[in-house]
Amino acid sequence: NPSCADCSSDWRSPTSSRGRAWRSAMRAVMRSTSGIRRFGAAALIYLIGVRRLRKRGIEWPAGRTVAWLLGCAMVVMATSSGLGRYAEAQFSIHMMAHMLLGMIAPILLVLGGPVTLVLVAHFVSGLEEKASILKVRGSEIQQRIAEIRARKAEERKRAKEKAERKLEAMQANLT
Repeated sequence: NPSCADCSSDWRSPTSSRGRAWRSAMRAVMRSTSGIRRFGAAALIYLIGVRRLRKRGIEWPAGRTVAWLLGCAMVVMATSSGLGRYAEAQFSIHMMAHMLLGMIAPILLVLGGPVTLVLVAHFVSGLEEKASILKVRGSEIQQRIAEIRARKAEERKRAKEKAERKLEAMQANLT
């Protein structure tokens, strides 16, 4: 039972036990909502990308979307739910959170293919135009590559000749 001094202390006082507990609880709430906001934003951006592909007529696998959303949910559950809050108090819950964050969530997030989604959703629209430009300029590019290779071969040949001359001069000095 708390003493009368504890009951009368102001909860906002930085030295009171109630003040420390209140600040600790507020920090936990802020941490939990920031994780929810971050992964909620990640899920929303992913879904926007999927919608963008569907508008263009490109089918994105539903399994990837489900995997990404489950991965986001696992991270939020391990960090911002009761699991995340009790992880500091009980070792078994702490290890469950570790397993979710270290083994299950990464696999699900990778299976979601977010990089592939970004590349397809962002760059597919101009690929046809880029392909036609590359067909026209393909021969020019190949010609430039051949010139660069020839120049590099010439530089190597000159460097080899210079090293041979230097070696001959050193041998002549020794004799």
